[in-house]
Amino acid sequence: MRLGYNPQFVKTIENGKIQLKMSTLLDFCDVIGITIFDFFFLGESYNEEDKNILDLYASLPANSKNTIIDLMKRLK
Repeated sequence: MRLGYNPQFVKTIENGKIQLKMSTLLDFCDVIGITIFDFFFLGESYNEEDKNILDLYASLPANSKNTIIDLMKRLK
């Protein structure tokens, strides 16, 4: 495994037998290319397209964000 953890260690985390340290969680996120925000807020619905949209939205000025929100409400 790229992080240097053996598969059994990862399995114990998946099974909830041990609690994950924040440093380990940050390492995992780094390896799979997501932020800690992505991990907690995108959850199971995570996909690369959603991440790209959120990244683009985050880089917009406030007035452009409002325009996007208005457009999305109309399309809904």
